[in-house]
Amino acid sequence: MRKTIGRYKFTERQHSVLAEAGLLSPKSTAKSAARSPRKFTVDEYMQMVELGVLGKEDRLELVDGVILEMAPVGRPHEIRVNRLVRLFARAVPENVEVSIQGTIRLNDLSGPEPDIALLTPAASQDAVNLPSPEGVILVVEVAGSSLLTDRRDKARRYAESGIPELWIFALENDEIEVSRQPTPDGYANVQTYRRSDTLTIQGLPNIQFRVDDLLA
Repeated sequence: MRKTIGRYKFTERQHSVLAEAGLLSPKSTAKSAARSPRKFTVDEYMQMVELGVLGKEDRLELVDGVILEMAPVGRPHEIRVNRLVRLFARAVPENVEVSIQGTIRLNDLSGPEPDIALLTPAASQDAVNLPSPEGVILVVEVAGSSLLTDRRDKARRYAESGIPELWIFALENDEIEVSRQPTPDGYANVQTYRRSDTLTIQGLPNIQFRVDDLLA
């Protein structure tokens, strides 16, 4: 996960486009919107992307109705994510999508972008709707400095929404924290996997990984 560095602040040009589209009050200014930000829905957030006001290169996430600016990922993080994508792509069935930092609609106000998500065949084939928790098999977060935030905040949100399984790669600890059995209070089952262990995806029980390969 990328570390949060603060709320996103619209420029005057962006604000004008959003006001014209009915997403902000025409009477307000970019500065006043930054001081008293309104909450946005996932649909409104995606509309901003379609309008070209926001883009993937902006490194943003919508959490609890607030657009948050995220710090850019470092090269070690990028290398690890790319390696995991290759491992998953070789292992999972062709009709299971390996999504890379794609938006998942947890609820009307939150659309995080996990480092990797495995999507069900139905969600993979849906070209109209964002994936919802029902369409997610596994979410993966690669955590460096964001480890505590991922364990606490993101894991809670994923569990509350019913994401069935979460893997957090704790880079500094050289281990994988696997969370299953989501409840409104968090995941009921959390286990740590280390080198020499084997790890199976709960929703794809015939697929098994060597943790050494995942942590390589």
